[in-house]
Amino acid sequence: MKKISSLFTACVLVGLFLVILGGCGVQSPELNTLDYKYQEEIVKLQSLVKTKNGAKMKVVMESILALVAEMEAEDFEGAEVLSPPADFPMNLIYPGGKILTIKEETTEGRILQEVEIKTLDQLGVVKNFYNNQANDPAWKLTSQTNGALDVRYECWQENKKLIMVITGNPFTKLVKVRIIYEQLE
Repeated sequence: MKKISSLFTACVLVGLFLVILGGCGVQSPELNTLDYKYQEEIVKLQSLVKTKNGAKMKVVMESILALVAEMEAEDFEGAEVLSPPADFPMNLIYPGGKILTIKEETTEGRILQEVEIKTLDQLGVVKNFYNNQANDPAWKLTSQTNGALDVRYECWQENKKLIMVITGNPFTKLVKVRIIYEQLE
């Protein structure tokens, strides 16, 4: 229920922001359907938009993004943590993270496991952890792609394939790690 409430609040904030941008001082018909409390907030925000250099608009946008990031962090803190699959390499689980999604697919001659981990740790710290994992002598690093906010490693070990994708987002506090572990028989 808390997650739905947070998502609803985030949607309301984004909606308010869009109304501000769309109207920029002109009261639209949609504004009349909103609760009076929100009308007052929109009028306040619209007055901030009416600046020559847009400096106040930047502050408004940063405030909205900070609020959404804080709500996302709160949802993360209360999220249910899953256990990794039985055959999944435990050393690939980031120690400061939570497993939030697991997908498993088994077909003849192939086992595919995908784990999504999220953490509030800094992107650089998480990238370093997985860089060490990718360069472990037990694995052969076959591909690496680096970006400012993400890194992707592809590794092989005998009949096993490993893909690790670490992604940050400048508008959130969370770092997402997606690990695909495939065993071929």
